[in-house]
Amino acid sequence: MKRTNAIIVAPLLLGVSLWLWRAGMPDAPETARSEALPPDPPIEETPGLTVLRDTPFDSDFTQPTSTPGRDLELVHEILSSARLLVKDHAGIPLADNRDFTRFLSGGNPHRVAWIRPGHPRVNAAGELTDRWDTPLFFHQESSSRTGLRSAGPDRILWNEDDIVFDPAAGS
Repeated sequence: MKRTNAIIVAPLLLGVSLWLWRAGMPDAPETARSEALPPDPPIEETPGLTVLRDTPFDSDFTQPTSTPGRDLELVHEILSSARLLVKDHAGIPLADNRDFTRFLSGGNPHRVAWIRPGHPRVNAAGELTDRWDTPLFFHQESSSRTGLRSAGPDRILWNEDDIVFDPAAGS
């Protein structure tokens, strides 16, 4: 499992490094840039916030081509990536869904957002929701392990149709 995390996290960290490097470069003329690259999707820009774009989470989370189990795996992957970057994460209170969502949306010392501002799966209460618009349940098991649970299609937690990600088992 650690090798899998390294394979997932390495390109993510490389992307952040390249973005930070490019951020220090002068902008190319707008005409040249628009011909070479498609425009970024419109999102709410927040000064001082580094938003990771085009990640597997951003493109696949709750999409019809994905599965509910994969959704939880994607949340686990971005949480693992965040813990690698934010070394002092154990000192940040992460008690419920809102705390985790805030942390993953840039409310961390590095101001890096794994969940982009305005993401359609963050509800008005600031909670990350599953594909059935039900807030996910985060269970902090230790400073480095968090269990994840979706209420499933019936939208009721703690019954037989719940989808569970157990970090010890990897699924």
